[in-house]
Amino acid sequence: MGVAMTKPMVIVTSFTTRYNIEKKYLEVISAEESRCPYCGSALCYRNSRLRGLLDELQEKAVYLLRRLWCECCRHLHTEIPAIIQPYRRYASCVIQDVLEGGDTCTADDSTIRRWRNDFKEAKADIEQRLRSAYVHETGAHAPVTKGTVTLDALIKREPRWLSFVMKLLICHGHRLCTRFAFCPREEAVKIARTDKPGGKGGAFYDKSKEDTG
Repeated sequence: MGVAMTKPMVIVTSFTTRYNIEKKYLEVISAEESRCPYCGSALCYRNSRLRGLLDELQEKAVYLLRRLWCECCRHLHTEIPAIIQPYRRYASCVIQDVLEGGDTCTADDSTIRRWRNDFKEAKADIEQRLRSAYVHETGAHAPVTKGTVTLDALIKREPRWLSFVMKLLICHGHRLCTRFAFCPREEAVKIARTDKPGGKGGAFYDKSKEDTG
């Protein structure tokens, strides 16, 4: 069976949030112009969805995310703030702390072990994708090195390196394997399905319980 791939998405690092008291969710307001990572075209708003997020103490917040449609290559992207790790219930900073050896996360031990093992197994693939992004940006050949030199350098340099790496790869059109996105095994079949525009009826629907994307 092939490796499941993440759904199309764009990650934004410059954004604000606005709390809706009546509906009890945080609306994400991007300060960036999101463009399709596959063809570079401008994206237009299609609908919205809800997404739950847990902090290190398992306190849950719900975010309203935009879904953006590319008229050129016909991909429907979820616009994700960098605080969210795709296909994980916990915030990106919480998962990064676990990967760095932190022990403040209240997730169960088996979950923490899975995050660390999945990331360890994915590092070589991430390294190759980062080098591919380097070639795309510079037009030059990537330096010949062994191991995960590029990834390790980013980990040392970027305070929020997990979000940085995710955005860098997604912006270069990589459909990331779900192992890197730390996707639960049981979600693999669901994610492999193509997302259809306007699905589940109309301009807005609630997917807060799915915690995917």
